[in-house]
Amino acid sequence: MSHFLIEYLSSYLKRYVQKYIKSIMPKNLEVWLRKGDLVMKKLDLRLDVLEKELPHLPISFVSGHIHKLEIHIPWTKLFSKIAVEITINTIEFVVKLKHGASSDGKSQSIVSSQIKKYCSGTGSKCTPGYIQSFKRRVVNNAHIVIKNLILKYVEEDTVLSVNVKSVESYATDADWKRACVDLSPSELVLRRLCTFSDITVCLDKCNASGKIEVYQEPVICHWNLTTCIHMTFKNLAANAASVIKLSTFCDELNLSLSETRLPMYIRLVQLVLALYYGSLDLPETRTGNLEKESEETSHKEDAAVGNVYIERLIKGNHQQIQNNVYNLWLLTQILKPHQIC
Repeated sequence: MSHFLIEYLSSYLKRYVQKYIKSIMPKNLEVWLRKGDLVMKKLDLRLDVLEKELPHLPISFVSGHIHKLEIHIPWTKLFSKIAVEITINTIEFVVKLKHGASSDGKSQSIVSSQIKKYCSGTGSKCTPGYIQSFKRRVVNNAHIVIKNLILKYVEEDTVLSVNVKSVESYATDADWKRACVDLSPSELVLRRLCTFSDITVCLDKCNASGKIEVYQEPVICHWNLTTCIHMTFKNLAANAASVIKLSTFCDELNLSLSETRLPMYIRLVQLVLALYYGSLDLPETRTGNLEKESEETSHKEDAAVGNVYIERLIKGNHQQIQNNVYNLWLLTQILKPHQIC
């Protein structure tokens, strides 16, 4: 690989890391990246940038930390089937529901503004189009591994904790087999497979100071998920997918709910339904890709039916918790999107 490409990609990755992580020495960071191995510990994430990158989510980040981040770049094999490897050891987020806070709309672009300067100043034969294609290929085929993902959602007296022992994401071919892929004029589609291993979900009640006095048994324990991500692009120059489809699979799901946790669980389901049907009254969750008016009306009617069903659960006999939860599971099966893989 030419020195120019190493310099450009190192600079690109440096800006990308600096964008999301606080207090990083730029010079040291670029030296480590050029050597092909970067290891950093005890990192604080830039929460404002995360919220700008995820404007459609009705949540705000309270805190975000990474215990250890490793990036391995096989410079001599990037043109073969060897991908950039990103490994995160323990990452923790604490989020809460957003309450009408608006973003300033300013986004930090990570696309290099120095491409033309590099090409003209170094006398390289590389063209801007070639460099963008190379960068896109590296990013699209990145292999991501997360060990110990911790997500906590706090709302009033409810604390939802999700712990995932292992997360792995990689590019695949049309048969959902791991492969080194890229966009082509004949197929403007990219696919990624994400596996979530050993998921534990806890639902607890906290006091006025935010502390949990009594920890209950997990709602979900030792749960495994596989998610297929199907991304369609408008053209080869597109920076983002125009259509993203997700399909999630699991062999089994066992829920454990107590009488005291049922109201908290129902509240969370109501929030999910409101978000799914676009009835959550938060300006940030509104997107520019509005659906047809008839579809919106249908979705709102379906959401109303779902909310009425959930409210009836609250008034029901607590001895029928298991039957009600099973019926709620059937409802989610009816509402789930079409599978793609």
